[in-house]
Amino acid sequence: AAAAAAAPAAAAGAAGAFVALLVSRLLSKPRRLLDLTAESSDGRHSHGPSAHGGNSYNESGRLKVPRVMQQAQPLSPSKVQNSELVQKFVLTGGPCGGKTTALARLRQFLEDRGFRVFIAPEAATILWTNGMSVADMKSEADVLAFQIRLMQMQIFLEDCFCSLAERTGKKSVLLCDRGTMDGKAYCTPDTWQSVLSKQGFNETAIRDSRYNAVLHLTTAANGAEQFYTSENNITRSEMPEDARALDERLQLAWLGHPRHTVFINSKAGFEGKMASLIAEVSRLVGLPATGRKARKFLLNDMPSEQDFTNAGLPTETFTVEKCYPLDVSALVGADDDGGYTYVRRRANQEGIASYGETRVRIENGQTIEFKRMLTDREYALALSNADPSRHIMRTKRTNFNWGKLTVYIERYVTPYPNLCILFVQAEPQLIGVELKLPSFVEKLIVEEVTGNKEYSAYHLSRADPSTVPSRRGSR
Repeated sequence: AAAAAAAPAAAAGAAGAFVALLVSRLLSKPRRLLDLTAESSDGRHSHGPSAHGGNSYNESGRLKVPRVMQQAQPLSPSKVQNSELVQKFVLTGGPCGGKTTALARLRQFLEDRGFRVFIAPEAATILWTNGMSVADMKSEADVLAFQIRLMQMQIFLEDCFCSLAERTGKKSVLLCDRGTMDGKAYCTPDTWQSVLSKQGFNETAIRDSRYNAVLHLTTAANGAEQFYTSENNITRSEMPEDARALDERLQLAWLGHPRHTVFINSKAGFEGKMASLIAEVSRLVGLPATGRKARKFLLNDMPSEQDFTNAGLPTETFTVEKCYPLDVSALVGADDDGGYTYVRRRANQEGIASYGETRVRIENGQTIEFKRMLTDREYALALSNADPSRHIMRTKRTNFNWGKLTVYIERYVTPYPNLCILFVQAEPQLIGVELKLPSFVEKLIVEEVTGNKEYSAYHLSRADPSTVPSRRGSR
């Protein structure tokens, strides 16, 4: 693995000085251009909540700020990744998880299949290897300033590569070595909120709308301890227990992204981990793939918020609206045997939403999906063209992590109120194996319904009495 990654790593190192110089041009602009405390015409600071409580957001989920600050801000933190040509994936995870090797493997795999591949380097590594030092972090104010500049650099690099990838006119993949949400794992909650508010950002937009998928590679310190080392990264200093804690914080930082996948260290070894990663990316870009899939369980009720609190499990909750348009993707006569398209709106508890489209096609019995983000206007257009023979599905989704498992519970609001289905993202070796879940969840399980079309969203969306599920729990 080290040998396979040596060439790309060396190339990245050689390019480091150039990238650092390029980014310094952005970050060295006059203070007014990047003023984080710009004042409105009445003298009040423009960042943070208003004196009357609550914030005003524009259609892309970004806080509204005075015109002078809008003109000065060169970054696009909540830019919707809705390109037909470019997909953007984040590779994240704790130390020694295999990111460097994964970047090399994915690049080779995708280029061999005709994709252009671009890699946005890790902004933090550029800074740490070009003069920054831990000794510079003398106070929380220093950490705040660093995290703000780090996020601006990350956004600049990503947007630069995205723009250039678009100009090629070819199907491309941008692999990001970490993303905007990683900084949350390296600072206190108060500092993180300041990082967002001082720039007029909101968490849902910079997490859900910027990236098509988040791929988390679990640190070797969790499940492959004998392979954990810091020798192959000069910026790595964490002890194994620190690496495990950091890995968990990174998982929680990205919790809630609609396509957040965690790759664990299992008996299949490192090669098995890479195979699972490549299979997932294949599905994301529309290539045939097998392996990882969701297991589904019918619940007789929804766990209470207190259940999660008592178990010490952080959650992210969203309202989800799913619509099946008539012809938004030219899939005339689509069906669950040949393929179909759906669009969805996903909003957090503050009402900040992200939008997406999924095109599904069935080839030789294999399901292939292509996903992209949408703007609010694109979603509204698809919604106006909803298939009248299908329900618009509305659910409340609760996401949480349980050990090495990524889990969410979908409680239907319409058309089948209180139908509850548990989804567990499972590696191939966990298919058919009894899962150990929180006790308050296990007691609610009625039966496993993995592979049962009766409980697929596509089937449930049909406005036909015959599609009513035979069992809907105790309610």
